[in-house]
Parts: sequence; structure tokens; C-alpha cells
Amino acid sequence: MTILPPGGMLARGFSEGTTFQWPLVQARELFELKYGKALVESGRRAGAIPVFGTNGQCGWHDTALFKGPGVVLGRKGQGPLGVEWVETDYWVIDTAYSLAPLRNDIDLKFAYYLLKYVGLNHLKDGTSNPSLSRDTFGAQVFPFPPFEVQRATAHILGTLDDKIELNRRMNATLEAMAEAIFISWFSKQMASGSAKENSVELLFNQGILQVGDGYRAKNDELGLTGLPFARAGNIDNGFSFEEADLLREESVQKAADKMSRPYDVVFTSKGTVGRFAFVAPAMQPFVYSPQLCFWRSLDHERLNPFVLRQWMQSRWFLDQVDRVKGQTDMAEYVSLRDQRQMQLPLPPHAEQREVSRLLESLQQKVWNNVAESNSLAHCRDSLLPRLLSGELSVRHAEHFLEATP
Repeated sequence: MTILPPGGMLARGFSEGTTFQWPLVQARELFELKYGKALVESGRRAGAIPVFGTNGQCGWHDTALFKGPGVVLGRKGQGPLGVEWVETDYWVIDTAYSLAPLRNDIDLKFAYYLLKYVGLNHLKDGTSNPSLSRDTFGAQVFPFPPFEVQRATAHILGTLDDKIELNRRMNATLEAMAEAIFISWFSKQMASGSAKENSVELLFNQGILQVGDGYRAKNDELGLTGLPFARAGNIDNGFSFEEADLLREESVQKAADKMSRPYDVVFTSKGTVGRFAFVAPAMQPFVYSPQLCFWRSLDHERLNPFVLRQWMQSRWFLDQVDRVKGQTDMAEYVSLRDQRQMQLPLPPHAEQREVSRLLESLQQKVWNNVAESNSLAHCRDSLLPRLLSGELSVRHAEHFLEATP
């Protein structure tokens, strides 16, 4: 039976039925959460010091508030609370904390992986602007191994992260290659007059293109099981459904065509306008929220989805977005009506097929790297609790790591 310190709460991700190899320690005995300091954008000066807020890095400055390396924890806000590792000196604004160890036997990188695994979003309290309090964080109880085990664990997990980072860099190169190929090809199509102007409304009426928005779910339609309910925060040149809400199965049926399909191009149309993602064929289905719009080719011969995806991330589309997104006094917004009034030039079918072979080949490599990175991340996240419970020794984990390609 697990015996917790008085007033303590076993951190999420660890089971009370586990016999832990290491002592259970409350967070308040290990760490202090230091408040950040407000720094509005107009008060920032050009420099190399990263500025962090509740969701991660939000800018740059020329002066540091904390010495690096360090760990930044999100403090308040409707979105997910970030857990960020920072190599350099840094600034933290007033929506986040900087983590300060209280003991000399704490490896900071290990602390980062521990808190990243546990997460913070479930610890928030409040409705309009939910926050993570120091008291709530301090009550969390962690199994805490000796310093040498911490350092070895951080090394193992860091090696997996290095492989994930390598895949990210490879994908950035592949994306840049695809963009260059598309811009060169499409510019020639436009200059020669081969690309015929079409309104999105016309393509919509001809059954070639569907442009839709998300499902307006009520709170009681969200639950513990179902399909991910994708919001703007889950989209940024890819998908991340960690801690995403789930739409109950009975409501999924109501969502109908507002559920994802392979090769959809997803576009954030409210608030942070202009984030994109491309749905891979092997991806688990999810449901779009009203913050998102999707462009879906219904005729791949007349509108190749790989061409559509590149066009939407090009200036030919983004310039049209910029002209309409600030029409209200509220947050930026691009309505369905605005999108359907846009112009989408279509090159001939044969020309699209030719360039799409190159674009699809590059995109498949990106998807393969993403799948490998997801597998590595799952491996990383499953190793930590096993190492801390004593189920897996550091030596065995190192052998496992050597066998990982």
C-alpha cells in the first residue's frame, strides 16, 4: 500500500497500488515556483533572450530575468499549461513560473521530464482564467530517486528526445523543399496562363471542393471517451491531441462531415489565424471545433490535395486571408463566406499530377518521420514511470535504448 505524506496527492501517471523503489516526496520540498514578470510586446527590445509565457516561448528580449538552463511552467490561461526546457538565460512573463530546485541533489533535466510526464493542465482551478496555484503544485507527490539515477534517467530520455529533434529538423528541410518546388511550378503556371481562375464558391458548387467549419459541441457532449475534439491549440503544422477534449460517441454521429478525412487541409480561422495541418491517411479520426475550418478536395483529379495543401500555405492564399481577417473589432476571424469568395487558380489536371508525385513523395517522408517521433515519444513517456517504480532498471533501459534504431 502506498503511504503518502500528510496533505499530499500522488501525481497523475503513478498508481497508488505501486510499490515504489524510491521515497515519495512532495513537490514543495523539492521545488519553488518563482513568479515571472510582465513584459508587454511594446516593452521588449531586440535580442537573443527567449521570452516564455504559459504556453511556451512568446517572443525575444535583450535582458534575462532568470539564469539558464531552466524549466518554465505555465501558470494560467484557458489553453494547455506548458512545461518547457530552456538551455540559455531567459525571461518569464507573469503568466508562467520558473522552477527553482530547493535541494542540491536534484537534476534539473530530470525534473523537467518528470513534470512533462505528469502534466499541469489538470491542476488548474477557476473558470474564466483558470490558474495553477503554488499550493496545488506543492501538494503533488513524486517518487524521487537518488541524484545518479536522476541523471541517468534524464540521459536516457534525452537521447530519445534527440532522435525526435533530428526528425523535426529533417521534416523542416523536407517542407522547405516541397514549398520551393510548388512555388516554382505554380509561378510558371500563373505566368503562362495555364492556371485558370476559379472562385472557391464555384468549385464548391461544382462538387470539387468542400470548405467547412467545426462542430459546435455543448459541454455535456464532451467526456472521457470518444474522438479528439480538435481546437486551434491542437493545430500547428501538425496535430497534437495531448490533453484534448473528447467528443462522446453519440455526438460524433451528429458531427457528420465535420469529422476529419484523409488529405483534409486544416486551417485556424479564429483568434490565431493561419495555422495549418494536413491529415495523413493513417491518422486517427477526430472532430473539428468551430475554431477550425477544413478544405477538402472531393475530386482529386481536378484538385489534387497535395497541390491544395501547398497553395493554402503560400502567399496566393495568405494574402487573401490578410485582406479579410481584421474586419471586426474583436479577434482576427476569417468567415466561411470570406473563404468561399476567395480565388483559387487551377492548373490543368496533367500538370497537377506531375508535380503532385514530387509533393506526395516528400510529404510521405514527413508523415513517416512524424510516426517514428510519435513512437519514440510514447517510448519515452512509458519508460519514466517504469524507471521510477523500479519495474525497469537504468541498466536495462540503457540496453533497450541501444537497440532502438
